Parts: sequence; structure tokens; C-alpha cells
Amino acid sequence: MNRTPFRDANRFSHVRALAPVLALAILLLPFSREVAATLDEGSVDAPAAAERPAQTSIEGGEPDPNSSDYLIGVEDVIQVVVWKNPDLSVTVPVRPDGKISLPLIDDVQAAGITPLKLKEELTRRWKAFLSAPEVSVILKEVNSFKVFIVGQVTRPGELQLRGPTRLLQALSLAGGFTSFADSSSIVILREAAGREARREINYHKVVSGKRPDDNILLRRGDTVVVP
Repeated sequence: MNRTPFRDANRFSHVRALAPVLALAILLLPFSREVAATLDEGSVDAPAAAERPAQTSIEGGEPDPNSSDYLIGVEDVIQVVVWKNPDLSVTVPVRPDGKISLPLIDDVQAAGITPLKLKEELTRRWKAFLSAPEVSVILKEVNSFKVFIVGQVTRPGELQLRGPTRLLQALSLAGGFTSFADSSSIVILREAAGREARREINYHKVVSGKRPDDNILLRRGDTVVVP
């Protein structure tokens, strides 16, 4: 059946009327998809979320001084024994520059390596003077395992540790909180790769069992801040 000119004109007029609506829908399509994605993520207040600082990961702890992984630190006391060479056998502290001084071989870097690595280095260097040196390295005193607790605790300051210590244990050694402490916002600061990392911990969630993993093992040099 042939369409009449009137019907064709009427059809085109409807199309022209809908054109602005279709154009607006096309322009709004990407925006509607973005809004839907935001709602799916459960985040309605995107600007507020963007303003929140990212939490820096602070995990792990210090190796046990009795383990082979322990790294010698400044102020630790090292006993070096060279078999059948009492003149070379000494007990020395690690200096602030991380070195120890020994007969014949002078200064040797000790901080930052394990006792086994230090033994290997001493053996290598003494071979220039002895045919087959037999060297033993013994960690006599652990003095470098220190953390610092500041803020609203009974005894703020430097805390000397002797072995693996968790956050709650350190707080107990510092005498616990004062009456002014905000124990829901404890902050741990740690130097890592030349940058300062931080982690905020809620004491109440730790002791209630909601966040047991937040009772982390501390590392030497950590600073615990109790606001």
C-alpha cells in the first residue's frame, strides 16, 4: 500500500521531536554507567573517600636474637673467638657507625648482617694472616632491640627489648595508658626503605578479638604513639 504524503510528513515530525531526547540520553549514558559502578562498590560519598589517606602496610616483626636470621645492630656486643689464637679473640660492642675493630684486620662492618655472615667475612679477611683460621661469632648481648613509646602512657620513652615483642606487651612494659589516652587511635611509625610507614590500631578491637592481627610484632626502631 502506498503511503500518503500526509502520513510520511506526520512520521518525520515525530522523529524530529524525539531527536533532542535521544541526543541527551546518549550524552548521559557514560555518566549513568559511572554512577552505577560507584553504587555497586558501596561508595556514595566518593570525594570523602578520596580524601582519606591510604593505610600503609606494616607487617612482620624482628627475628628472634637466638635465630640465625637475626641482624646484628648498633650497641650489640659480639664475642669473636679465633681457635688457637687468643690474641685475636675479643669481645667488642658494635659502634654507632655499625663497625667493630679487630686485631690485624681493623674495622669490619657488623651491623645489618647475621652472625654467620660476619663469621664468613672475618674468616676471609684473616686468611691473609693465618693459614686456616677457625672463627666463631657469638652474640653476647642484644642492646639494639629498642622501640620508642610516646604520648599517653605511664612511662614514655625508650623501651629496651630482649626478644620478639608484640604491641600489647610493649604497652604493658610502658606501664599502660594514662587516663587521658585515646587508645582507639594508636599509631605505629616505622622506617622502611628510607620512608616512614604508619599504621593506626584500635586497642579495643585487638583485646575484644575483632582485630587480633593488629597486635603486631614490633621491629627495632618502631615508634608507638598513644594520643
